[in-house]
This record gives sequence, C-alpha cells and structure tokens, in this order.
Amino acid sequence: MLAARDLRVTVVGAGPVACLVAIELRKRSFEVNLYERGSDVRLADGARGHSFNLTLTRRGLTSLDEHIVDMLYRNGVVLPQRVIHHVDGTTSCQPYGTDPDLHHLLSIPRGLLHEMLLDEAEKAGARLNFGFECIGVEPASGSATFVDGGAGIVRTSADLLIGCDGANSIVRHEMFRRGAQMRISQDYVADGFVEIRIPALTGGGHALLDAARDPDRPRNPRHGLHIWPRGEFMLLAQPNVDGSYTAGLWMPLVSEEGADGEDGERLGWDRVRTRRDVRELFESHFPDVVGLASSYAEDVLQWSPAPLKTVRCDPYHHGRTVLIGDSAHTLVPFFGQGINCSFEDVRTFFSIFDRNLTEHDAATALAATLPSYTEWRRPAGDTIADLSLAMASELKDRSGDVAFQTRKRLEKELHLRYPELYVPLYHAVAFTDTPYQDAVARHEQHRAVLDELCSRHDPADEVELIIAAYAEAIGRATHTPAPTPGPASQNGPRTAGAGHLVPAPRSGHHAVPGPRTEQHAVPGPRAEQRAAVAPGTDLHLDSAQQKELLDVVTARLMDFHEDLSKGNHPAWYRVAAAEPPKAEQQAPRTGTAVATLLDEIFDSALPDGMMHPHPGFMAHVPSGGLFQGAVGEFVARSLNRFAGAWAAAPGFARLETNVIDWFCSLMGYGEGSFGYLTTGGSIANFMALRCALERLPDHQHHRAAVYVSGQGHFSVAKAARLAGIGAGGHRAVPTDDAYRMDLVALRETIERDLRYGTPPACVVATAGTTNTGAVDDLRAVAALCREYGVWFHVDACFGGFFRLTRRGRVLLDGIEEADSIAVDAHKSLFLPHGSSALLVRDKTTLKQAFAIPDAAYIPELSQDDDHPDFMDYGPELTREFRGLTAWLPIKMHGINAFERCLDDRLDLADDLAGRLAALDGIDIVSRGEPHLPTVAFKVRVNGEAEADRLTERACELICSRGNIYVATSELPHEGHVIRACVMHHQTDVGVIDQFVEDVRWALRRLGEE
Repeated sequence: MLAARDLRVTVVGAGPVACLVAIELRKRSFEVNLYERGSDVRLADGARGHSFNLTLTRRGLTSLDEHIVDMLYRNGVVLPQRVIHHVDGTTSCQPYGTDPDLHHLLSIPRGLLHEMLLDEAEKAGARLNFGFECIGVEPASGSATFVDGGAGIVRTSADLLIGCDGANSIVRHEMFRRGAQMRISQDYVADGFVEIRIPALTGGGHALLDAARDPDRPRNPRHGLHIWPRGEFMLLAQPNVDGSYTAGLWMPLVSEEGADGEDGERLGWDRVRTRRDVRELFESHFPDVVGLASSYAEDVLQWSPAPLKTVRCDPYHHGRTVLIGDSAHTLVPFFGQGINCSFEDVRTFFSIFDRNLTEHDAATALAATLPSYTEWRRPAGDTIADLSLAMASELKDRSGDVAFQTRKRLEKELHLRYPELYVPLYHAVAFTDTPYQDAVARHEQHRAVLDELCSRHDPADEVELIIAAYAEAIGRATHTPAPTPGPASQNGPRTAGAGHLVPAPRSGHHAVPGPRTEQHAVPGPRAEQRAAVAPGTDLHLDSAQQKELLDVVTARLMDFHEDLSKGNHPAWYRVAAAEPPKAEQQAPRTGTAVATLLDEIFDSALPDGMMHPHPGFMAHVPSGGLFQGAVGEFVARSLNRFAGAWAAAPGFARLETNVIDWFCSLMGYGEGSFGYLTTGGSIANFMALRCALERLPDHQHHRAAVYVSGQGHFSVAKAARLAGIGAGGHRAVPTDDAYRMDLVALRETIERDLRYGTPPACVVATAGTTNTGAVDDLRAVAALCREYGVWFHVDACFGGFFRLTRRGRVLLDGIEEADSIAVDAHKSLFLPHGSSALLVRDKTTLKQAFAIPDAAYIPELSQDDDHPDFMDYGPELTREFRGLTAWLPIKMHGINAFERCLDDRLDLADDLAGRLAALDGIDIVSRGEPHLPTVAFKVRVNGEAEADRLTERACELICSRGNIYVATSELPHEGHVIRACVMHHQTDVGVIDQFVEDVRWALRRLGEE
C-alpha cells in the first residue's frame, strides 16, 4: 500500500493558489516541488503594476487555516458594503447583507496574501524553485520540462502534476494538445484596467472614509468597496490597512460611437493618451478623487491597460495531471470570486481525496480523485465565469440606478424576513458554500416569481404586499428545493485547513460522484459522437449515413482548425501526445465506429511531429494547406471521375487543362505550352529529365550528364536516377558568394564533359534554393543552354509563383525561356500537399516523352491536341482528378488575392530579417536584392565551432516554446545556420513578433547557460 509520503507532486506555478495546494499536500505528507517562472515576490522591490486588491469572502476564507485567516484580517480591511459615488457628487451605500459582521468582503493586497502563503508553504516543507519556466508537459505521465535560468533544461517526473500557472497556463495548453480531448474557450472582453493609488492622509487615515464623515453624526462611517459607475467605464477603490486605497480604472480598450439615440461616443483607452486626457477624464467623472490622488495621471499613463479575458475548459484533468484555479477557469474580476473559487477548488480536491483515501492507498486515491474533481468543479467554474461577466454591467451602470437599488432593498428585506425562502444571488455566491450552479438554479426559480410580482406591484411603495405574496407563492410550491445545506452540516466539523468536506452524494444533477478510476472518467466533449456512423458489413452508405459521416468528420475538422487558429497546437510536438497508432500486421476482421477512428487520427496520430499547417512552422519550405484546396480535392475524390482520357470526363479534363494553362501563363509561357499536374516537385523534375533525354539517342541516355548547383535540391539527383541516367551523371556545380550557380564553373563543366564524350542532357537552374532562397541567373543560364543545345529546366518549386509579384518578376527574369519548369502550388500557392506541376514550353515534347500508342482496349483516346488525354502526357494511367485542388481556390478568390499574399510574405521576411539583424549576438546571412522569403541567421561568437554549437542550441530553445518551428542547415561559408522560411498564408506580424521574442529569450538563456 502506497502512502502519500511515497508520492511526489510537481506544482507548476507558485502563486497563492499553488501555495495553498502545497500546504494541503504537505499536511498529507506528499513530497512537493513548486516551479515558478518568476522571481520570489518576497524579494521584490514593491513595484506596482496590474495587481488590483483581492476580495476574500466566506467561500474562500473557509479553505484557509485559522491562523492564516487571522493574519489576513489583521492585514486587510473589512468591506460590509458598496459605496456608490454618483454622477451628481452624492454617495449612497449598499450593504452586502443583513449582518455586517458576517456578510462582508475582506480586501487584501494580492502581494501580501501571496507572501503569507509562500511563507506557510515553505514552513510546511514544500520546495520552492524560482526562475524555472515550464516549456513542456507530458500529462499522461506527470512529467514536465523547465528552463532554468542558471542550469539549462530541467526535466521532472511525478506521481501527480498540478497546473496552477494562471490564465495563460502552459499545463492546460499541453493537456489540450496531448490527448485530453479538451474543450477550451478563451474570450477577451472589451475592457482593460490600470491601477491607481490613493495615498493615506497626512498623519494617517483613509481619505475616502474621512470625506464621508458627517460632522452632525458622531457614528463613524464604515469602509466599503467604492464604485464610481459611469456606464461603459468605472472606477473602483479598495482600502488598505496603511490608510491608502488601491484603485482600478476600468474602461473599454477602444472607443465606440454611441448607440442609436445616444449622443457622442463611448470613451475608451485609445482616447486617453496624455496627462491632459487623464485630467479631463477625472475632472469630468471623478472630481472627488482629483484632490486625493496627486499622482493619478502618472499612474494611469505608467502602464498599458491590462486586457481581461475569460477561459473555460473541460475536463480539468488528464492522466496524472490536473488544473486548479485560474489555469482551469480564468474569470474577469467583477464578481471578486476568482481567488475564492480557486481556494474552493483546493478544498474540494482534498476533500474528495481524503474520502477516497479511506478506501484506497494514496496512488489509487489520487487516480480516483481526478475525474471526480472535474465533475464536481467544472460546472462551478463555468457558472462563476458567466456571473462575473454579468456583474460588469451591474457595477458599471446599474449599481447607480434608482430602480436597481430599490429592487436590491426589496430583496434584502425579503431575505431578512424569510431567509429560507429567498437568498439574494450575491449573498448565496459570496457568503454561503452552496455550489455556484445550485445557487444560480435556485435564484432563477425564485427571481421569476419575484419578477412577476414586481411587474404587477410597485417595489418602492408596495413592499409588504410583494413580500406577503412571494412567501405565499413559494411556500406552497412543492417543487421548490429546500435550501442546500452547507457541506459541514452533512459531513461533520471542518478539519484543520481542509475546509468543509464535499457534500455526500445526493440526488440531482450536481451530485458528487463516488470514487472511480481514470478509465471510468467523465466522457470527453465528443462523447455524443461515439455512436455516430456505427460499423456495419454493408459497404454502401445511404444518403442519411453519408450525411452523418460528413457531419462527424466536419465537426472534428472544425474543432482542429479552430484550435489551430487559437494557438492550441504547437508548431511541432517534441514528444508524442499519446501512444502512436499500434502496428497492425493483420487487417481488422470487423468494423469500428468512425468517431472512435477519428479519435485515433486526431488524438493519437496527429499530436506528434511537425505541424505544417501551423503559421509558426518555418522549417523547410512550408505548405499552408488552404482549406479551400482540400475541399476541392474532397469533391474530386467523391465524384471519382477518371480524367486520364478526355472522352472519359471532358468537363473535368477541361477544368484541369484550364489550371495548367493558368500556370503556364503565370510563368510567361505562351501559345503551344502545356503541362501535367503532379503530386510533387520530385516527380516534376523526373518528368523534365525524361523530356530532356528525348533529345539524345537512346544509347546515350545512361551516359548523359545533368547539371545543378551545389545548393540545388537533392530531388534532382534522385530524378536523374529514375530517368535512367547513370550514377556518375549528376554534376554539382559550385555557387558564388550569393549561393547562385557559378556560370563560369558551369561552362567549364560542360566543356569538360564534351571533351570526354559525355553528352550534356539538361541544366537545372534553381529558382529558390531551400537553404537561402537564392535564384540562379535564369536569363544567363538560358543563353548558355541555347549555345550548347542543352535542355534548360528550372526547378521553381519554391519560388515559381512569386512571379505573380513585381519583385518576383525581377527575381525570376528569364524563366519564360526555360524548356520546362517545375512548380509546387503547395508551396507558393499555399495549397495542400500533393499540388505540383511540370510545365513545358512546347507541348509536343511532353507527349513524345510519355505517350505509348496503340492502347487497343481504350478506343476513345483522342487524336485532337486540343482535347488531351493526360495519360499521354505523364507517367500515370489511372490517377486521381487533380485539377480541383487548385481550380476551386483560384476561382473563389482570383489570382490577385494570391499575389497580395505572396507580396506580404516578402514583406514579412524583410521585417524579420531587419529585426533579427538588430539583435545583439545575431548575424544574418546576406540575402541580396530582391530575394525570396527565407532568412538564415546564426549566433555571433568568437570561434566557428562554438558559433555552430550555440546556433544549434539556440534553435533547440526557440523551438522548445512551441510557437515557432525552425531547423538548422549547413552553408559553405557560414557553417551552421538557423533558417526560417516565411511561406504560410496565415503567418502575420503577430507570428513575427513572437519569433523575435523567442529569439531574444533564447539568447538570454544562452547567456545564462
């Protein structure tokens, strides 16, 4: 039997919630390590930023040990009410409940709470590790990878990994992409805030409290949460024990025109840029603060407004990993429940664990706790997220409304008289342990009755009538549930530090599940698809089954693309997210439901290796994989028409011919040109060499020579072998300083071969080398080929379609003189993989190389060159109809859209090169003018070997963050370089920003190592 002392726990993060988790773990004798990317806040200089005070309520305080609660009350300020500062300069108070000693908030500076809990966690025996940034997690095994500022890469393994790393949780991100079948929503709200400090009065005392004193009334006023509601924006202020106030100005990030019927505009942060703007804002809307906060203008302008967002996810666990606090449910702060909800997470988790521990050893109890914790807490997290968003309107606008205040007074009076029949929503959320979702469900029922009564009676003048009618209606409603008892009432007294135990299982939707193991976990978000398209022995699917199949597949594809757009996939997977599909020697004898098979594709096969569709993928020459192109291919495969012979599908053959004609025109070819759509540049290069060999007698084919620069693609050597050229026939021609083919060396090589009787078959010029994007001097190569009568082929798989752009036409000048051109539309037209072509200036050369006459069993073969049979123009007979993959997106958007996108790639690469060149410690490989969008660079240090080593290490660090994937290469002059190719159609300035930031980060890490 394993005891907790035998188990290790890794906690990612060391904020207040992580510290509380550590304290509870140590009470149960776990070995605990906390890893925090930042420094120890206890050693900080006290600088402020975006750190508005926390408000603790009973729900959160119940989760803390009594001595911690006592310290908090000694260092915080009790807030039993809201203090509303109206536009007319008057104030009013809105008590939170009927008993200020029970119904209040405790305002506490975040830093103070954090420092207390750090001390407590350290005293409890948890090990705190600062300066460790988490860069990877394997949730199934509980392992994590960190970058340590002084020691490089650190890898940990544990029996439990807990993500307490906040709103931008790397643990959540890694769970999502490593098999958790997780749904995540991340929504930014329109508001941002900045922190303002209102200092204590000279000699001590709270300025706002002093201003509220009435000299005619000796009774001291009470503290409160001060609110200046101004419609679309507001000011909040919370007192501190030192007499100061921590205030926050909340405002939309962007100004908007007033709604219909409103004058002017709704003020936003974009209109508050200068001291004068700030002064005008405060003098107009918060004049009572102007004299109290002398530095308010500096405070407002010191920091950019912090954006606010809500994050929801499901499930909260996977494998040996679990999310607690903001990592699982990030809330906007308007309800003040963020820290309370997170502390309640901790209390719930350990209550479930303690119950499971009574029946199992510690390891089994942990495994049983994780799914139960998700089932119990996920509805609560979603509910409080909705409530927090709704509270924004109440605070900014409705809190100052007379009708709203009247209704609140009615609700408080109703609760005072009939506490068992009516509990105001805020009261239930802040001052009870009723689960959030149960509080809302009950409130919705009771509010409907009260709304109906208030619609018939005046809540200002007919209070007694409304209360009596409500009590009668609710009292006789047999379906009304009794008030949900607090957990303590069901499970005995609270244990030290653990809070109330989780309620025992009860009937109803939100019952706490009993202990269970991982294999019985709550179904994933796609569980509703499990039964879809059940396997059967009949291969035919009727129309309903076809639609069902498409719906299931479409849903998964949409999930994937949405996740990709939100950054929920990395640019590459360092380690497989799940077990790869098993090797199967035998085909299955029976069928499997499609949804299960999709799980294997999306959850097992997909999260591994390189993510070519990711806009941060910049290795090799990326293929964006336009969705529209994939749809075109799907339509073609579904129609399953054979277009190898014109007569078989004239309409589809014409569409494919149109695509080829477009490509020829874009390369500058004219009348008589043609081509063939291939699956890749390798096949296109092979076909070009077959055409070139047609100029030579058959007996010379094996002895012929092919010339390509030393920076040319290795597929040319493979193509030469496929075409029947002997092993010694491939010539690697040296390059100049710009990595372009050296024409003097090319001429010398051809002359040497002619002297020794080796027939020159083809010169392959490169229009975009993989390493640097260099383009050979195409016009000069064309002239040399004409001089010697050699076939001139251009490998333009990388750069060909850049001829659409002005800069590309300059760079590719002379390409139209080539006898053949290989182009990859899956590169510079962003289409899915398998979208390439060989283009020839003279259509007859292609037919001479591949046509085999006298196919007697196909009498329909065309004799009309205007109606080509594609089987006569390439190596394949039966093949898929390829034209729609390019035809559909080009027809949808027009070629100008592709031109603009290609131009943008050139601009982004220039931007990246310039910004990297400005970094201290980076050398950029000279690119020349103009150039394709490839940027090669290396780390600058003394010594070639050291530079190569650090460049490799920098590449590893850049890729480790998952935002960008680049690779190293070797150049004759520079040695090891990192090369980035900006070719994805969704790569934008934001991706470039991230790339530069990741390079900066990698350089810092190199310096620390």
